[in-house]
Amino acid sequence: MIKDKNNQKIAPYRIWGENLDVEAVRQMDEACCLPVSIKGALMPDAHKGYGLPIGGVLAVDKAVIPYAVGVD
Repeated sequence: MIKDKNNQKIAPYRIWGENLDVEAVRQMDEACCLPVSIKGALMPDAHKGYGLPIGGVLAVDKAVIPYAVGVD
C-alpha cells in the first residue's frame, strides 16, 4: 500500500509521459486518495481539469464519480 505525506492511503497510478503539468499530477494524487480509488493513470497530454485532470484515468470500486467523467 502506498501512502502520502499525511500517511493517507493512495491508490497506485502510472504516468505515461514526461514533464507533465504539476497541477495535473497534484489532482491525480488527490483523486487517488479517495477511499473508492483502486488504480489510475495519467496520459502524456494530461493537464489540469476541474476535478480529475484531463487525460487522467481513475478506476474506482463500486462507484461512479460524475465530475470525473467528460469534463474538459
